[in-house]
Amino acid sequence: MFQSEFCNVNYLPDINVVFVEWKEFCCDKDYREPLLHAIDIMKTHANCHYVADTRNGFENEEADTQWVFNEFIPLAASAGCKYIFFIIQPDNRLKEELEGQSVELKKHFEVIACYGLDEVKEILGKIRQVTLQDDFVPLAKLLNEAFATVAKEFGLTQENSPTNNAFITSDALKAQLTDNREFYACEEDGKAIGFIAIEKSLTDTDTFYIEKLAVIPASRHSGIGRQLMNFATDRIAELGGKRISIGLINSNTVLKNWYTQQGYTEFSIKTFEHLPFDVCIMERYLLY
Repeated sequence: MFQSEFCNVNYLPDINVVFVEWKEFCCDKDYREPLLHAIDIMKTHANCHYVADTRNGFENEEADTQWVFNEFIPLAASAGCKYIFFIIQPDNRLKEELEGQSVELKKHFEVIACYGLDEVKEILGKIRQVTLQDDFVPLAKLLNEAFATVAKEFGLTQENSPTNNAFITSDALKAQLTDNREFYACEEDGKAIGFIAIEKSLTDTDTFYIEKLAVIPASRHSGIGRQLMNFATDRIAELGGKRISIGLINSNTVLKNWYTQQGYTEFSIKTFEHLPFDVCIMERYLLY
């Protein structure tokens, strides 16, 4: 925690963000010191993002803007930050100052303007690791609802679906949480709205697999899938992974394009006797 007459900096564990609340105009050390404290928090908490409340002040001098570009941005990016939020007044009276920074920030982060912390919480939700002590019933329900949507789009049934995405019982899902797999759920108001599993290859220590990325139908196209993917990518990097692989229905060009935007490239097309479609294997290499 950091406090001064110009700024307060706090870590919000429920959404894993560093919250920088500007009180009034400041410059030089008074401006940079709280941002360096924010960097320290981001380094301490994996996948921590940045929120700046600019409603009571934000304007900074040219020298401080250049410092943000040259110092703050590289440090925040290397700490794993993926989202930068600016909380603004409805009249957006600081539009010019914010836009001056956002152009450069957007080269490294997803930059989002909103009107309050509640909006930030709605966008980020809450990602937490699933353990064997969790209730797997709502998680299995989430996966089944998500698969049913895909099944309808591609004419799949329980009998001809991929075994790792088929309708699944809570006990079967729980049994899949083994030493080489990690499950994560994105929650909103205590309800799981997104799910992702990562699996470490048993034969190649550099390779990890993304499994069961799913978002409830009502929350599709809301950014939850990307948030889960960013989280999983950072987690795989923490575990020392260098390559991420995922299998998709080859005819699903929309999803293939989405993964291409996430840095994945098509590796191969595979045919399986028990599946009525070809599977496209897409991969991404992590650079350190």
